Amino acid sequence: LEGLLYPTASRRDRLVIRGEDVPAMTIVAVTPGPPPEVRLQLDVTGVQYVEDRDTTEVLAGCKRRRTTTRQLWTLRLSDDPRLPWVVVEAAGVIPR
Repeated sequence: LEGLLYPTASRRDRLVIRGEDVPAMTIVAVTPGPPPEVRLQLDVTGVQYVEDRDTTEVLAGCKRRRTTTRQLWTLRLSDDPRLPWVVVEAAGVIPR
């Protein structure tokens, strides 16, 4: 989940997505485990940008324009019934 929320190497910059829509989602792989994992490809549309948490400077994307990113998420089945699937990897989340 950290890689999704803080997608840069410094981990000080955060991903912001507003007014999101997921018009397409595809299961691209299933690994039986243990623990089982599923890899999803999502097309995410919305206002998307990465900003420096200290200065609020926009490092990627735009605060005013809607864009679409193709993201790959890996979810792992957990033992916690309150949170059965956990995002363990995310790629393609930085908007252009």
